[in-house]
Amino acid sequence: MNVIRKKLSSNFDFSENYSIDSLNFDFLASFNAINTKFAVLKEIKIYGFETNEYFLLKTGLSDTKESLLNEIDIIKAHIRDIAQPHSEHMSSQILLVHILEEEIPEEIAKIARRTKFQKGFAFGFKGWADLGLVVISLKSNRVVTHKKFIKTASFFTPEKTV
Repeated sequence: MNVIRKKLSSNFDFSENYSIDSLNFDFLASFNAINTKFAVLKEIKIYGFETNEYFLLKTGLSDTKESLLNEIDIIKAHIRDIAQPHSEHMSSQILLVHILEEEIPEEIAKIARRTKFQKGFAFGFKGWADLGLVVISLKSNRVVTHKKFIKTASFFTPEKTV
């Protein structure tokens, strides 16, 4: 956990002991990039857009497959609270990250490979948010996620990403 925190610390802000509804996370790491184009003066703004990245980190895993699916459903229900869309919001990527000491059970790996959710805000005028699940095994140094999130998930262990 300290290694991940150290890797994230240069670009991400942390909210310790983050909670959503009945879910508790070790921390929320958030990265916000704001891009703006001005014409001649800073007072004349042509456009602006914001992209965000969020990691909800948790050590251990939910007791059962059903409780993990319930956890994903709760985050889906609260995706607007995390992404906070507004007129200049373009996209947010939210990854639920579970760090395990042991091997990743195959039924959990299947859920991780299938978990991909996208929510548009105001018909896309206020952007969208993508949700994914990343499961990391410290024992085998293995990362499992949906193929859409492999590039981001490789941050956790670049040697082996599935």
